[in-house]
Amino acid sequence: GNIGGVLASMGNFEGAQEAHQKALAIYLKVHGPEHPHTAISHGNIGNVLARMGNFEGALEAHQKALAIKLKVHGPEHPDTAISHGNIGNVLARMGNFEGALEAHQKALAIYLKVHGPEHPDTATSHGNIGGVL
Repeated sequence: GNIGGVLASMGNFEGAQEAHQKALAIYLKVHGPEHPHTAISHGNIGNVLARMGNFEGALEAHQKALAIKLKVHGPEHPDTAISHGNIGNVLARMGNFEGALEAHQKALAIYLKVHGPEHPDTATSHGNIGGVL
């Protein structure tokens, strides 16, 4: 794990957010704005913000992660699917169930193509869609 992840697990979301922001600053300096590690940092920030109830900030962070992953990995990569799923989770928490369903369906389509119908990530996507419906 990492410090931000451990702090979030302990319920210290402010500390986790600070740690993830420090990691993002380093990745931006070392790798630049369009690198997989930078995308992961945006996603980590989005996850912490969502746990803090800052859904607008979480959505923005996950959208940044998705944009990087689309550019770096393309539209049919499992990491891209993760961002679609994260966006779907945040949109559902915001009450945008139509948008959440669309995002989860994008994640599911990627997982079906990449992993097939009997992979745990595919199952998770089915569950996320069920949670929105």
